[in-house]
Amino acid sequence: MEQKNMSSDPNNEMALEYALLASPEADSIVQEAAENIGMALNTGSKRPANSPTNGDDKRQRVAIRNQLKLMIRRENADVDDEYFHKLSGEIFYRQGCLTSEFLPTFYNSGHTNGIGWFCACDESSLTWLKSTLDDIKRISEIKDFIVMPYAPIPQLRRTIFSIPHFEKFEKGGNEKVMTMITRLNRNFDTKFWKVATMLPPANGMRSIIMNIDEESVVKLAKQGNKLFYGLSQVFVKVYPKHND
Repeated sequence: MEQKNMSSDPNNEMALEYALLASPEADSIVQEAAENIGMALNTGSKRPANSPTNGDDKRQRVAIRNQLKLMIRRENADVDDEYFHKLSGEIFYRQGCLTSEFLPTFYNSGHTNGIGWFCACDESSLTWLKSTLDDIKRISEIKDFIVMPYAPIPQLRRTIFSIPHFEKFEKGGNEKVMTMITRLNRNFDTKFWKVATMLPPANGMRSIIMNIDEESVVKLAKQGNKLFYGLSQVFVKVYPKHND
């Protein structure tokens, strides 16, 4: 059966691009976009999107969740992958040691632009998190962090670009993509850049969804939205800011 080229159908391409307009915290939307694109490549169809119809309801849910969030800053450095993994590991260990009927639950957690954040499911879980972080800072080796009320974090911008696909490149793909981009584009500070999704290969190419900081967006525009990659340059499409 002949595969259908997604780019040959403007309506299909537009619908898939709308699915990619997600904030960095909404990775489920990115996953859905990846599934849609994979289905479009294989069958010429896509899964119907399930999105809220009432924007006011969505904003209200976001406001409520923001009240259940905490931010973590380091005193003299950024919250990076290594540091966040170490701190969240301490929290996870203490959560697993609880013997009471109450167990704190969390919607999600992560770090963006050098700032860590945790989103509790309820006030009791948030109270436990605050107490646990105080205890970690008091008696553990992880001390150089400050706990702050949640405030909007400057969001990374969603981008997409296509690179040549090679089978030997499959293992450790995300890390290899970032290493290649960082080494060949030394005029960019890529410490906050993240590969969100590597979409299924098609026609010898592979599309990459990546998040980059706002300063890099400006610098990228000045050089024609192109990055050096492999043996050539690749065009990077930058999606509009997400206002939620």
